Amino acid sequence: MIKYGRTAFVLILIGGILVGTYNSLLQYSAWGEGELTQYLLPPHNPTYFFFYVFMRIWTPYMVSAIMALLILWGLPVINKRYDGKFFEEGESYLAAIVVFLMGHPGWLFYLLEIVGVYLVWHLLNTLLRRKQTRLPLYSLWAWIGIVSSAINKYFIVGTTLWYLLKI
Repeated sequence: MIKYGRTAFVLILIGGILVGTYNSLLQYSAWGEGELTQYLLPPHNPTYFFFYVFMRIWTPYMVSAIMALLILWGLPVINKRYDGKFFEEGESYLAAIVVFLMGHPGWLFYLLEIVGVYLVWHLLNTLLRRKQTRLPLYSLWAWIGIVSSAINKYFIVGTTLWYLLKI
């Protein structure tokens, strides 16, 4: 499972790089066709285009990639410290993939939602079964990602909080 997770994670990161490159080229092409915006491109202005593309296109990908890498590194460390109580083998790759795909600032809302759903699940399990059992997050990472993406798109994007968190 780890081999496939690693391969999928790397392919998705490469896909993110390709999307960022494509969007950068589209931005360059759009500015090159404008009468005024062509002066924002090199050689007229050697730095503005690169700063603009870095901040508007690349930074959200980079922030979510850094968070995905932290999760990819952090979950096995936490799991190892507590003798494998929390996560299944390869689960960190699934979590990292979803965090990267959520983008920035969507990953913030996603992590809040997954923690909230997991706490409610534990509470219901404790109340209904009256015993402590291990509840794996393995099946929740992707489903909560889909639900979180829909919530973000239809309810959160465009709010003041979203614009405040957006780079």
